[in-house]
Amino acid sequence: MGVMRGFSKAREHVLPQIAARLLSVPVVTAFVALGAVVIVGRSLRGVWSYLRPDSRETPVTSVSIQQHHTRHAA
Repeated sequence: MGVMRGFSKAREHVLPQIAARLLSVPVVTAFVALGAVVIVGRSLRGVWSYLRPDSRETPVTSVSIQQHHTRHAA
């Protein structure tokens, strides 16, 4: 009888700890992967905007400045 009582007490304490540890591994891995995806995505977006000069705002502002000068010259 004492063996069964000890087994049930161990089951009440050990099994929840094992389940929590098994559950925490995929949860932590998912958050780390999500952070890595966000960092890589922001880095690629920065590189892409640097490689494409037409996506920068400077050509748009230079066009508007040229239009402003032509209006005042006429």
